Amino acid sequence: MVPVRLTGPRLAIREFHQTPEDADALHAVFGDPEATRFLPFEPRDRETCADQIALFLEEAEKEEREVYRLAVTRLADADDPARAVPIGSAALGLAPNRAASLGYALRRDVWGLGYAGEVVGLLCGLAFGTLGLHRLEARTDVGNTASVRVLTRAGFRLEGRVRHDFPRHDGWRDAYQYALLADDVRPGAGPGSAAGPAVRGRAVQGGITPPRSGGEPDVGRLAFLTGFRGRKDPSDEPEPRPTRGTESRP
Repeated sequence: MVPVRLTGPRLAIREFHQTPEDADALHAVFGDPEATRFLPFEPRDRETCADQIALFLEEAEKEEREVYRLAVTRLADADDPARAVPIGSAALGLAPNRAASLGYALRRDVWGLGYAGEVVGLLCGLAFGTLGLHRLEARTDVGNTASVRVLTRAGFRLEGRVRHDFPRHDGWRDAYQYALLADDVRPGAGPGSAAGPAVRGRAVQGGITPPRSGGEPDVGRLAFLTGFRGRKDPSDEPEPRPTRGTESRP
């Protein structure tokens, strides 16, 4: 595997490492009841988070990679992002017809600093630039107003409301579906402009396989801020663990 690295003004996105530090960092998000409030699973234990990192790396080793689940770090935290402790995760799930769904998760204490918009911009750069995709989809719980603002500022357009998108302990949840097309993006345009988000300040290194033009993907939809719906998530196993999801709110 040749690692993927995306670099923005304040953040870097890299592959996860199968280390105690990265497992602790992922658990700091998925084990937090507030961070999972709008997600299709209950808070996860550390063992489940460590299992997920193993899955992330397994997916990264595939000859035709269809899912990118990456660690988000701050440039200020270390000279090399590889040594920085993650503050969250970012994900891109490829689909047929040059499409993908994006998602991310950020630790609760870094919400409100504008990091979510930067992560989305970097994922857009990976999708529309390096991977040559045409369409990005994103879903968010209808009550997640912070995520709605992030998507709108990034240039995503509301396509509709998905009724009963996923179940929670307190009942079914609806979601808004947004999308951004390559045609909507003008290089260098500022976030929230009619031409779409800025995709500047990025660097991508290797390990990227262009998506296939047709056929069924090996994994399911990756919903923005609502979770990975793939069949190969370790939590899909028939045991009392959270059922699905890898992404969180900003």
